[in-house]
Amino acid sequence: MTVNLRKGYGSKGYWTGPEVEHTQFYGLKTLFLVPDNIELLDQLIKKVDEDAYQHVYIGMHESYAERKEWFETILLRALQHGRCCTVEMWPQYATLPVFNRIRFNYSTQFCMLIRVEVPNLMVGGFALKAMPTISFGTDQNEAGVMTASYQCLRHRVTHWSKYEQDVDGK
Repeated sequence: MTVNLRKGYGSKGYWTGPEVEHTQFYGLKTLFLVPDNIELLDQLIKKVDEDAYQHVYIGMHESYAERKEWFETILLRALQHGRCCTVEMWPQYATLPVFNRIRFNYSTQFCMLIRVEVPNLMVGGFALKAMPTISFGTDQNEAGVMTASYQCLRHRVTHWSKYEQDVDGK
């Protein structure tokens, strides 16, 4: 049975643990933030400033529009302090200019983790496709499209038990 010590990030607005999802920041000591309480911004900035964390993970979800300043303040503060950062987002946010500027300016520190929900994930029968905003454009840096099949992705599953190491903020 999976037991997670995190109870939804409690009243502190954050939780901590190692990064267990298979991004370029896998295994780093991580501060996880979700912007459900905008009043905690000053406290969370202090946590981001601590040297205790190598990586800051921000779960963006649907709330970006009403919390844009919160996201950008926390994200830029963490990047400017040399932290690696992941922002988990829905696909419609991936083309926002702010995230593309950050990708160019902090390419080794930043990961746009684009969230795609697929029912019955382990059944297979799907692939993911990433492509430039303008297909068949003249930009020489845009080589084409990238795809990842189920067969490729199934070896990179993060099982629920890996999240047991998460702990609510104190």
